[in-house]
Amino acid sequence: MVYSGYGVLMVRLLLLLSTVPLLAGCSDSEVLRMRSVGDRMYDRGAKLVQHAWDELGQTLLDQPVSTKQTEPDVLSKVQMRLKWDLALAEVDIQASQHEETIILTGTVKNDQQKQYALTLAEQTVGVKKVKDEVKVQKDNPPATLKND
Repeated sequence: MVYSGYGVLMVRLLLLLSTVPLLAGCSDSEVLRMRSVGDRMYDRGAKLVQHAWDELGQTLLDQPVSTKQTEPDVLSKVQMRLKWDLALAEVDIQASQHEETIILTGTVKNDQQKQYALTLAEQTVGVKKVKDEVKVQKDNPPATLKND
């Protein structure tokens, strides 16, 4: 891999060197001399890349390629939804998992927030069952969900 990185660097350097004479106003003989240096650098880089391919190419091709993207597990999905939902921004709800059951715990200010959190968890893709252990604070006047 070091060789292929070196080869790529050489190709980029060649491209840079080929534009410098034009920008700098060099004479034709200077341009030809720089082009000769650039060609030699390119050849050296190409040989290094070929060497790297000979050494590593088949090994890389033999590696299994996975196109499957990893998806967050069910618990992570529920936790993210609870954390980032604006209507639940000021409440303290945790989610845990036991086998296929998501368990919600914590404290909310009113029944609406509790029901909203439970519904959010239940509607998360992959959730089979939700256990409610969320407590509602006493002495709080009824309030509406904050959903900005």
